[in-house]
Amino acid sequence: MDNKAKKCRQLINWQAFLTQLGKLFSISNQTGSIPVRLTVNGGTLFSEGAYAIINHGTLTVDGGTLSTVNMPAIHNEGTLTVNGGTFTSFDPTEYVDMTTHTVTQAADEKWTVTAK
Repeated sequence: MDNKAKKCRQLINWQAFLTQLGKLFSISNQTGSIPVRLTVNGGTLFSEGAYAIINHGTLTVDGGTLSTVNMPAIHNEGTLTVNGGTFTSFDPTEYVDMTTHTVTQAADEKWTVTAK
């Protein structure tokens, strides 16, 4: 593995990794067979060729923008709770407490979650 590839493997929120030779590919909250907890509080995560987040553990999204070009923003195989944020090509409705939050869909396949 060259220095550029080694440099790209950065630890995020303890055990969530960014990979792909100098470009953000996606975040996965699993290390080996150990699922971990990941919380997104804000910011923008954009992935050109994959899911923005691959969830195998416990993912909580409290805000931020998760977007991709050709795939859903989140691939969920774990526990997912959405309390806020904007997503492309991913309808978060089933992961939102609709008694306390609202999900709004725009025409461009964007969903926004806000507190009531």
